Amino acid sequence: MILHVTNGDIAADKMAAAGIAPVLRWRDVLHDGDLPADPTSDAFRAARVGFITGRGWAPAHLVASAFAARDAMLALAAKNGDEFVLWFETDLYDQFQLLDVLERLRRYGVAADRISAHVIDAWPGIARFAGLGQLSPEDFKTLAARPRDTVDLDFAGRAWAALTGEPTLLAAIARAKIGGALRFVPDAFARWMREFPWTSDGLTLTERRVMEELADGPASADDLFRAIGEAETRPWLGDLSFFDRLDALAETGAIRADGALYRAGKGKMPARPWRYDPERDAVVAA
Repeated sequence: MILHVTNGDIAADKMAAAGIAPVLRWRDVLHDGDLPADPTSDAFRAARVGFITGRGWAPAHLVASAFAARDAMLALAAKNGDEFVLWFETDLYDQFQLLDVLERLRRYGVAADRISAHVIDAWPGIARFAGLGQLSPEDFKTLAARPRDTVDLDFAGRAWAALTGEPTLLAAIARAKIGGALRFVPDAFARWMREFPWTSDGLTLTERRVMEELADGPASADDLFRAIGEAETRPWLGDLSFFDRLDALAETGAIRADGALYRAGKGKMPARPWRYDPERDAVVAA
C-alpha cells in the first residue's frame, strides 16, 4: 500500500477528490514551541500538545487524540512495509513538517527507496503560488503522474538535529547544496535564522517588518498579517502565530493596541539568548 502524507485539510480533500488515497493529514506548528529531538517519543507529543493547548488554540483532549491517531497511522504503515509519498509545500512551515515525517520514518528504519515526494513551488496558471491547496483535483491528478522526488534521509536527519539542537547548527543546513525533495530545506533554514533577534537592533525579521508597517501609521492586526505575508517570498506564518508575535511586541510596549488598531510604541524587546548575525549569516549566542 502507498500512504500519502500532506499538510492541510484543503489539499487533503482535493487529493481525495482526485482519487489519491489514503491521505494522512500532518498538522503541527513546528516553528513555535519546544521541539524535543525524538519525534517518536512520548515527550515530543506531550511537548507539542502542551504548547498548542497552552496557547488556547484547541482543547487538550482533541489535540492529544488527533496526534495519537496520526502518529499511530504513520508507525503502522512503516511496520507494514508500506511506501510513502509526501506532498508538502516549499515554505518554512511545511518544510519543518516534512523533516518531522522523515525523521520519524528514519527512526522506524524505513529505507529511502520506500519514500518519495511531490514538493513544488509553482504551478501553471497560478501567478503567486502559495501552496497545494490552490490546486484543483484535476491538477492533483496531473501532479501525481509526474516523476516523484527522492529523499536523502541522512541530510534530513542532520537538518532535524539542527532544528531541534543548538541554533548555531542552523547555518550549515542553510548553506547546504541538496537536491530532490529536500532542495527547499536550506532556504527554509535561512529564513528561520532571520526569525532570531538580529544583532543590529534586537528584532526578528517579522518584528522589524511590523515596526516598519506601523511607522507609516496605525494598522489592524489583519492588515498587518496580510502585509507581512506579502513581504515573504514564501509565506509561512499562520495568523494565530502572527497574532502571538503581535501580543509579545505589545507586552514590551514596542507597539500598543488602540482599540482595533496597533500603533508604534516606545518600548524595546528584552534581550534574548540567541541572535542572528547578518554579517556572519549565522545564529550566535547573545
